[in-house]
Amino acid sequence: MSCGKECNADMYECPFCGAKQKDSAEPGACPVCMVPLQKACVRETSIYVCPTCRGMWTGADEFNFLVSERDVYADPSVSHSYEKKPLAADTPKRPYIPCPVCKQLMARKNFKHISGVLIDVCMKHGVWLDAGELSRIRDFIANVDYSEHLETSIELNKDEIGSLRRQLKHAELVQVAMHGMKLKYWLYK
Repeated sequence: MSCGKECNADMYECPFCGAKQKDSAEPGACPVCMVPLQKACVRETSIYVCPTCRGMWTGADEFNFLVSERDVYADPSVSHSYEKKPLAADTPKRPYIPCPVCKQLMARKNFKHISGVLIDVCMKHGVWLDAGELSRIRDFIANVDYSEHLETSIELNKDEIGSLRRQLKHAELVQVAMHGMKLKYWLYK
């Protein structure tokens, strides 16, 4: 690590200085086609592309840059509209795929929970995007007001918390009543 102290090699960050551990391993083969990945450059960022399926592998930092509002808004090629496409009913479910670096199965996530773009994420090494997913994500960022979704989620959470608080008060009232009934039972027995 940058502080010179030793720590577990499996840790993502140094517990002493917080520096991210650099993984020098490059991705091997495409996790879908098993074809060697080729290095490419997208918006001045190094990525790895599969020549067969056109899927791409990018490190976490590179992915965060490519999907940052700063970079998306500066890109004139981003579409002026976004259409959330549902998965076709006849589309077979693809099995989870391994990380091209560590070969562990990656988690599948819906980007920003509402985009409809399913990405494969290795928490330690990076993100796998199928062909066209990066442009769909960038279109989503440029055209969907995600803060509105967050505000709606916050309001729904507040309503749910209020409902749970009322249920708890009712349960406490029932508990007090039941305790009182037991006391009367033992007094008048």
